[in-house]
Amino acid sequence: MGDPAWHNSNNSQVHGNFVQAGVINAERIIFGSSEDAGPAIPDTLPAKPTGFLDREHESGRLDELLRAAEAAGTQLLALLPGMQGVGKTTLAVHWGRSNRHLFPDGALFADLAASAPGGPAGADEVLGGFLAQLGVPPAMTPVRTADRQAVFRNLTSGRRMLVVLDDAASTAQVTEVLPASERSCVLVTTRKTLGLDAVSVPVEPFGSEHAEALAGRDLGEPVSDDDRAALRKVANACGGHPLALDLLRGKLAGRVPLASYVDGILSRGLCCRGCGSTTGPSSPRSRSKRCTRSCPPRKNALSGCWGRIPVPRSRHARPPRCSTCRSSRPPNSWMTCSACGC
Repeated sequence: MGDPAWHNSNNSQVHGNFVQAGVINAERIIFGSSEDAGPAIPDTLPAKPTGFLDREHESGRLDELLRAAEAAGTQLLALLPGMQGVGKTTLAVHWGRSNRHLFPDGALFADLAASAPGGPAGADEVLGGFLAQLGVPPAMTPVRTADRQAVFRNLTSGRRMLVVLDDAASTAQVTEVLPASERSCVLVTTRKTLGLDAVSVPVEPFGSEHAEALAGRDLGEPVSDDDRAALRKVANACGGHPLALDLLRGKLAGRVPLASYVDGILSRGLCCRGCGSTTGPSSPRSRSKRCTRSCPPRKNALSGCWGRIPVPRSRHARPPRCSTCRSSRPPNSWMTCSACGC
C-alpha cells in the first residue's frame, strides 16, 4: 500500500505566519515569532552592599585584569580566596555592580555552598538555575548534567557576561559551570585552595585605619582621642576581621566611657557573635564550650568559637583545634586551619 495522499488547505483568513504539516516527528515544537525572540539578559547579582569600606587595592587589581583580558581577547577567571567572613562575597558583588555596565549581556550569580550544612551544590543544580535565568523553560531543561552544560555553553557563547561563583568547594565544581565565551568574566570566591588556572586576588583582613573606621561606624561624630584609642584596641583584638568588627560595632554604640567598656571586654573575653556572654580567662576549649552553649543557634552560625575576641591565654593552655581535621590552629584565631584550610 502506498503512502497516503495528504491534502492541506486553509479556508480562513490568516494574519501573520502559519505552519501546515502532515506528520511532525519531533520531541518539542516551539511556536513563536522570530521578531520577538531574543536571548534573555539575566541580572541576578545581589544588591550593591551599603557602607562598603576599603578594598581599593583588590578592586583596582580586578580592573587591571579585566582590561588585560579584553586586550588579549581571553576570558577573565579571577579567584578571590580568603578566610571565612573576610568580605570575599561583598567585594565580588560590589565590584560586579560597579562594573555592571561593562557586561551588556547579563550577570549571573550562584552560591556553590561549600560551607553549607547540606554540602556543596552540584553542577546539575547550578546549571539548572543558570538555564532558568537565561530564559530556558523548566520543561525544556535537559535532565543530564552533560546536556545542561552543552546548552549553557551554547547560550553563553560569544556573549559578554559576568558570572560570580560564590563559596566554591573544589576545582571541578567551578570548571563544570564555566561559560563558553572568551568575552566573559568569572569571579570565584573560596576558602579552599583550588587548582584553577586563574589569577588570584587574595582578600585579607582590614588594615588598622579601615578596621577602626568599621568598629566606630555607629559612634557618630566627633570621636574623642580616648575613644579612638579604644577603637584601635578593638581593631587589633579582632585582627581587622570585617565580620567580627561588624558584629561588635553595635555593642560599642552608646557605651560611656567607651575606653572602660573595651578594656573590660578585652580583659574577660567576649563572644563577638552577639550573645553577650563573657568567656573568662579559662582554657580555649572551655571558652568554646561555654560560648557555644550560651549563643542562640541563629547567632552561633560559625563553628567552634573562632568568632571570639582573642584573650591572653597561658603558655600552658592547649591550643584550639580545628573542628574538621582536629589539628591545632595557629595562635591567631582569625586564621584558617593550616592543615585543611577550613
